[in-house]
Amino acid sequence: MSSLTSRTEVSNVTAIRRPGVGPIYRAVVTIDQLFEALRDSTIRYAPKYQRGFRRSQEDISEADYDLLLPVTDERLQLDLRRAQAMAVKFLMALNGDKRGKRLFTSFVVWNARHGDGRPEPILREDGTLEIRAPITVPDTGHRHLTYFLLGSWKHNETSILMRSLSTKATW
Repeated sequence: MSSLTSRTEVSNVTAIRRPGVGPIYRAVVTIDQLFEALRDSTIRYAPKYQRGFRRSQEDISEADYDLLLPVTDERLQLDLRRAQAMAVKFLMALNGDKRGKRLFTSFVVWNARHGDGRPEPILREDGTLEIRAPITVPDTGHRHLTYFLLGSWKHNETSILMRSLSTKATW
């Protein structure tokens, strides 16, 4: 019988042991790598554990809360304008803004829930972490959407102007 397995590998990972919590893994990825993982839905948003859906949507079933969605899904309780403003702050700081505008910490955190037939992540001797569970965003949805926008703008510079002029941006 065949098997079908999805897995994500992250290289150059360091394990940090936290008593009572278990291992936490740390790696450095580029904004472009993060953009690609968000674009390809390797990293997703879990409405059940986060802000959920926009309040204006009344017909949301309980089953919808179990879905893992792209961070760009318009149904999510994420404010695109806030993420755009955060992305602009990042670019201003990167450009050496004299007014001292700075973006928050550049660290992002992900969850990879194991159990229900999903194994724990495996850290190999070469420093590669193998994750065979869905990777989700904890309560950093706006930050992840910001990094998605930065990657999107890099690959399509005209989208910065178009999205800024749009009253309701669509993905």
